Amino acid sequence: ALAGDVFNFIDKWSLKSMETYAEVGIYSSAANIVAICAIVQTTFNLLWAPLAMKHYEDDPSNKSFYIKANGCITIAMFFVGAAVICFKDIIVFLLGNDYREAATVIPFLLFNPIMMTVSETTVYGINFKNKTWLHGVITTICALVNIVLNTCFIPSYSAEGAALATAISYIVFYILRTLLSNKCYPVRYPNIKYSIVSILFFGYSFLNTFYSIKWIPNFMLFIIFIGILIGLYKKIVKILFETIFNELKDKIKK
Repeated sequence: ALAGDVFNFIDKWSLKSMETYAEVGIYSSAANIVAICAIVQTTFNLLWAPLAMKHYEDDPSNKSFYIKANGCITIAMFFVGAAVICFKDIIVFLLGNDYREAATVIPFLLFNPIMMTVSETTVYGINFKNKTWLHGVITTICALVNIVLNTCFIPSYSAEGAALATAISYIVFYILRTLLSNKCYPVRYPNIKYSIVSILFFGYSFLNTFYSIKWIPNFMLFIIFIGILIGLYKKIVKILFETIFNELKDKIKK
């Protein structure tokens, strides 16, 4: 939450300083749409925090719980994020004229809820070992990165540049949280898979920010991305489907 507040302030302040209030309005409109993903983020955080602490207290040696949770939320967040990008033009059309110009700013802003939420599954080693001061270090580093990137990107790309700065800052945020947490409490997360998905999502966001893509090609890119996401996390997807199927079967029996 603190990181989000800091980045939100830096982005808008930078836009006001280097561009116009109109650009700030476009950026704010895009941020409001991205709040769709924040619903998933908030819900997950409320459920995850007590679960993670309880599991650690009960059995610190069982780390598969965190790996599965990481896989599940990775699939959920990237699926929702990709869907928002794919259907962004429809979303802004339904919301009205005030949101039309925000369509190209949305993709990179999605890195905020995605990286923030997924990193909640990888960061708890810091809390387990009572080294919470590291959260301040991470936020400070990422805020400085955000300031530098905004200074570089906004003069050339306006609101889209601020969104790009936010995306890269949140990638750094995820990396720092994961690396420092693993120093405190080592867990073998599927970092290569996550990196592949993140790079592909970054590319998908880049295309939808700086290029005008027709709806059908964009939908095809969405399907390809989701196919790769499911392929990389097929074991987790199988577990999810089995869990849902068993739950439904139990309810039918009752």
